[in-house]
Amino acid sequence: MKRLITEGALVTAALLVIGCGGSSTDPSSNDARCRRYATASTSAITFSNVPDATATTTCMFDRATATLRCTQTGSGGGGLCLMQTTQTTYASVADFVEEAAVVGRERLQRMDTALGGGCSGINLSSVYVYDGQKRPLNRTDSGAEANPSMTTYGAWDALGRPTTRTSSRETCMGETGAVTYDDAARRTTTRTLSAGTGRGCAPSAVVSTVDYDADGNITRETFTLGGVTTRTQTNTITSAESVCL
Repeated sequence: MKRLITEGALVTAALLVIGCGGSSTDPSSNDARCRRYATASTSAITFSNVPDATATTTCMFDRATATLRCTQTGSGGGGLCLMQTTQTTYASVADFVEEAAVVGRERLQRMDTALGGGCSGINLSSVYVYDGQKRPLNRTDSGAEANPSMTTYGAWDALGRPTTRTSSRETCMGETGAVTYDDAARRTTTRTLSAGTGRGCAPSAVVSTVDYDADGNITRETFTLGGVTTRTQTNTITSAESVCL
């Protein structure tokens, strides 16, 4: 599944500040009881270092259902599905807030995306399963191929973030990868270790990096194939809100 504006871990978003602790001003980004998420953002997307597309995303968190809803519109894209709506569901408001407290941590239960424009009618979903320590065990993705794909996590760091993964889908079985976390630089790096087998496997090593701001919002994503940068997305947050426990 293409991650066009940030997900969540994978979804970027933005707009206005909800007072935390009764304050009408911006709550401290260091307050572990609050998460400041993007409610409006713009994105510039390049392919092979050539500007190709722009996108605008607006998001709003529904506290009653612990759901983040985002709408993205865009132009250009060389065939990318830039028109989409995404709904990211959490088990609780606490999971939503705590997710952003650690770089690269995911606490979402599921993400559902409806594509529009040239991809109208395509619906994607990702469902996550966790253990009792809230460490991700696996993720099932549906909609991109005829049969669902499965990503399984086999090791974690001290903060419960996965460090190894194995992915199998209809066109590529047994792809393995490793994830590293640079907390000082606020960056995650995912590398392919074994390409797997099947016609849909990448022909050479894939490396992706994700950069986060101090509030846990994704600001930049870069993908390389065989050492060559193939895609970069830079997100600029234009407004934000805070959700507090």
